[in-house]
Amino acid sequence: MKKKRKNNWLFLLLALIFIGAFLFDYFKPTDKPIEIQSQKEITYKTSPNKKESKLNNFILYAGKPISKNYPNKIKILENKGFMVGYDEKRKNPAWAAYRVFSCEYKCNIGLKRSPKFFVDTRTTAEVKPSDYSKSNYDRGHLAPNHAIATRYGRDAQYETFFMSNIVPQKANLNREVWADMEKEIADRYADELEEVWVIVGPIYDDNVRDRFLTRNKIEIPDRFFAVVLDELNNKPRTMAYIMPQKPPHNSLPRDFIVSVDEVEKQSGLDFFTELNDQIEEKAESQINDFSQPTIKSLAESFKSASKF
Repeated sequence: MKKKRKNNWLFLLLALIFIGAFLFDYFKPTDKPIEIQSQKEITYKTSPNKKESKLNNFILYAGKPISKNYPNKIKILENKGFMVGYDEKRKNPAWAAYRVFSCEYKCNIGLKRSPKFFVDTRTTAEVKPSDYSKSNYDRGHLAPNHAIATRYGRDAQYETFFMSNIVPQKANLNREVWADMEKEIADRYADELEEVWVIVGPIYDDNVRDRFLTRNKIEIPDRFFAVVLDELNNKPRTMAYIMPQKPPHNSLPRDFIVSVDEVEKQSGLDFFTELNDQIEEKAESQINDFSQPTIKSLAESFKSASKF
């Protein structure tokens, strides 16, 4: 009887060791890159009855952001559903661009978030997920997991976990007001406005001494911007945000609305350069709040109310 009990305990111990090893391997960060498929193999979704013009395409509207007085060279990385301009020197994306459209046109719902981040071997920096360990900074997405997953599918979603799409963000920014802004763009603006184009990125303060994640000298941004463009009556209109690393508690996205001109001034980037100069100047000087009710949303509210 004693020998049988001893064998049972030995079996239980071995089982616990096996389960523990499996869970450790599954949840530990990985530095292994994942395969990047050719951009030619990608099939994008588009809104029905939406005519594409020379000024807009599936990802960008009126061209890529270009340097106005941005100090470093930017490498273009194309992904499924979003594009990144990468800064090898700062080991961060300088910007990421994506487009979201209404879920009337069928969105992918219920896709599970990737449990891991991935090295992007297209970059020279090859930032690792472990470079952020114990840094007191989140691995903050620029092109967001939710928006890309719902519009472009699982493969595109996993590519948002490339470290080339990640920036150091404080938790109370990344998990609160910045996340609220991302959700508002993807789940409200895109539905009410049919589709919107988005460019997001970091801002570095020239008057503040450069700060780095010590493990791999990844430069820490001081602020972050988001630029949102919508077409209204075939004319572009914009809104923009600039948010600090440490926003006040309970802040709302609308608390940080600015003009695109202000974003260009602080980021060193130039947006929508393929627009006619007068149209670009007008669009970028605007200070809009897309969270205000649109004619479409007011009409739908009136229609719903009239049923009662």
